[in-house]
Amino acid sequence: MNGKDMVVSASKGSAFDDLGLPRERRAKENKVLTIKSRIENLKLHQAKAAERMGIKQSELQNILRGDFSDYSVKCLTRLLTALEYINYKELASSQNEGTDYKITLDDHDNDVCIVAPHAGEIEPVTSEIAKAIAKDNYNLYLFEGCLRKDNSRLHITSHKFDEPNALALVKKSQITLGVHGRKDRSDKDTIYLGGLDSEFVSFIATRLEAARVSSQIGGHSFPACSPNNICNRGNSGTGAQIEVPKTLRDKLRQDAKLLDRFAGAIRSSIEDKLNAQRKL
Repeated sequence: MNGKDMVVSASKGSAFDDLGLPRERRAKENKVLTIKSRIENLKLHQAKAAERMGIKQSELQNILRGDFSDYSVKCLTRLLTALEYINYKELASSQNEGTDYKITLDDHDNDVCIVAPHAGEIEPVTSEIAKAIAKDNYNLYLFEGCLRKDNSRLHITSHKFDEPNALALVKKSQITLGVHGRKDRSDKDTIYLGGLDSEFVSFIATRLEAARVSSQIGGHSFPACSPNNICNRGNSGTGAQIEVPKTLRDKLRQDAKLLDRFAGAIRSSIEDKLNAQRKL
């Protein structure tokens, strides 16, 4: 082919699209690339990685070679989740504080603690939400991902989150609220509520309803009922958790008035809980 015969076509949007790869195949490719990256970051030998993922080493070898047609996206996601850090010590051994992640600790010697263990780019906008709720009087803890990509690998699930500064700040607090972000899935508007402090959770639901923000107690995947969940590790042994969908988080970032109304509703529910405690 000479220069005159060459035909240049506009890109369809990504290398996968240009190659004509089906969408599901692309999704699987991305999962496998992330699995490979996670194994490298954890410095795991294949045998250990496979054991952690609950599969045979030969199966992992096949997946990494590109033979994953028999695996669904959901199955690959489950395997990827198994490669999350199991605790802070493991994360700190391969990630650098100050460059890969940042810890914010504001101790106002208050009975209330707002904690966002997946902040920064791990679950975007949860930092802004937690700060808006805490303002200048409630205790605040943020664990923020700062990586250029794949910040999800900094995710330590809430019932395994044991960063020492977080545990110390939460332990001295009577009321703890965990702030999280979730995928929209089939519901982009509703905040899922959880935690062992049913009274506090009820106060949150009532105040959000008054602020015209949809919420749901129970019937979802984030009950936060483990006593080891960071929101339940305060002085009372109970707490509450909010899971904010991505679309709503994006709106809160873009609309200062909406964020103020939302944070105000949560702060009012905290005051409701404090008043209830004073009556005991």
